[in-house]
Amino acid sequence: MKLGMTGLSLLVSTVMPAPVLAADEGEPAPPLAIKRWVLGDAVRVVGQASDNIYVVAFWATWAKPSTESLLTLAGIQRKFKESNVRVIAISDEPVDHVEAFVKNYPEFSKLDLRIAVDNDSNTTIAYMKAVGRKPLPHVFVINGAGILAWQGHPLEAQAVIEKIIDGSYKIRRPGEPPEPEYADPELVKKIEEAEKAENWSTALDLANELLAKFPDTFEVEDALTLKFTILYTHLKDNTAAEDFARDVIKTHADKYRALNNIAWTLMTAGNAEDLDRRWPELAHLAARLAYDAVEGGSPAIVDTYARSLCLLGYVGDAVRYQRRAVGIVQQFIDLRSADEENKPDEKELQDLNNELRNLETTLKYYEEIARIRGAFKPSEDRR
Repeated sequence: MKLGMTGLSLLVSTVMPAPVLAADEGEPAPPLAIKRWVLGDAVRVVGQASDNIYVVAFWATWAKPSTESLLTLAGIQRKFKESNVRVIAISDEPVDHVEAFVKNYPEFSKLDLRIAVDNDSNTTIAYMKAVGRKPLPHVFVINGAGILAWQGHPLEAQAVIEKIIDGSYKIRRPGEPPEPEYADPELVKKIEEAEKAENWSTALDLANELLAKFPDTFEVEDALTLKFTILYTHLKDNTAAEDFARDVIKTHADKYRALNNIAWTLMTAGNAEDLDRRWPELAHLAARLAYDAVEGGSPAIVDTYARSLCLLGYVGDAVRYQRRAVGIVQQFIDLRSADEENKPDEKELQDLNNELRNLETTLKYYEEIARIRGAFKPSEDRR
């Protein structure tokens, strides 16, 4: 299943109510007021110098982009654990809601990060006022001096943390205007205009420019996806598309959205004569990296991985992983339906049920293939 592009066109997420008090970048970080540490050991953040860099993320069980961001946060924790980075994901929902969420999602209970419940929304108010009405998830990074160094989307945090660790990050002084939402808003606008006009050669040149100038920014995954789509789908340059896909697999193993979208496009957008052995194998390489990067926690990515297994003839594995994708969405629907405080609206439930039906239809297709064949290739999976 292809993932939406969140840099050039943002994922739909849920907006926080306006808080009351706040800290700003360049100021001491407010202390955390925690009611319950649901996952991981308690830590004390008080806005003073320490040996640690803290990543404080705000999320909610009822916001799907927010829950999927836990996988990104877990990846940050693993990558920078030896550099004394500590990731804390905070929800201001009732304790029993968050505990039930972690319990019902086995993959989240194994994440290498801390999950906590806010104490009467005090931490949410103290941090989120600085950014006003912003969608969840939202992340704040606190440097070793206890100063609030940066705030933004989890997908942008890794590049900032790397600069804080090597000492090259410059903190915005209080009162300075914030950085633009994109590294180069004008360049992003030109890309969008070229796409709208279906001027693919120009869009490709602009995507290359964005990748060269800003390799570590939020929109890089969208640029990777866009470049591959232009080469493969619009310009039909299969050789260049294959070379680029292999380069992404080799050099961007953590860019799971781009990897997933490349895999999905390879399996669904090619002409019949293109579907030789190279494409399923290449799609599988990309899908497997995306799956590993999110530890199987995203139903869309699990769905893509299952399709790649089926195309290679590992139908038993495809059935197993497709059942996992169905189970993740069904669990989310059950949790949202039982949430009396943040009751989902009709459209949200309709979208979730449509996603569930699509995944179930695919599962039935794999099961029918398995029934007809009666025997599978030996399991390819090594997880």
